[in-house]
Amino acid sequence: MKKCLQYFWPFLWPNVSSMVLFEAVVVLLAVVSGVPQGADGIFTTYFYSMPLLVLLFLFIFSASLATANLNLAIAMGWTRRAYFQGMQLILAVYTLIGWGLTLLMPLIPQLGNWVPNKRLQILLLVTGRYALLYPLLCLAILVVGGLAGLLMVRSKALGIFVMFVAILVSIAGVVVLALAGMGIFDLGFTPLFLPISVAVLLAILVLGEYLLWRCIRRYVVR
Repeated sequence: MKKCLQYFWPFLWPNVSSMVLFEAVVVLLAVVSGVPQGADGIFTTYFYSMPLLVLLFLFIFSASLATANLNLAIAMGWTRRAYFQGMQLILAVYTLIGWGLTLLMPLIPQLGNWVPNKRLQILLLVTGRYALLYPLLCLAILVVGGLAGLLMVRSKALGIFVMFVAILVSIAGVVVLALAGMGIFDLGFTPLFLPISVAVLLAILVLGEYLLWRCIRRYVVR
């Protein structure tokens, strides 16, 4: 594990730092532009859409894990099995950091007594009874991002298609979670929503991990 962290650290810390810096800048610009007082504008959208933006960051990070980082590791003599195992640790780290950053966002308007905004529900999707779905969604998008990176090496068209689908699924997932948190599905659907969502996300994870391992095992440095 130590060697794994030593290898991935030069790639990990700039990515995490960029995500943290982006969130800090969004919060600062939201405050400066008057969002706490009820102003509505582009920075309002950025602030309340942070769960989706975090997913997009994670997708990009995982795509690089399966392309440039993988190429370099294999060229340095890493076995494909060792890289795949190390990649799992980094995916978990990205998930925890992305989830943690998203958990901080709803605390800012709540502790700062901001003027209520209906889009706050998007931030609150990471709390409450559906809270555990968001880290699963983070893991799923990371795995799909890795697959998109591997596919893009073989076929740019196929890789771009998978990327496009993943972005649409991310948007849909965040919207559905927000609607669920608002109680839109309370009319007899709520008991099924959680188990169905968990089952779908776990299926994506299991299938995605299998395909990742299959592709990495056959990967040739280009």
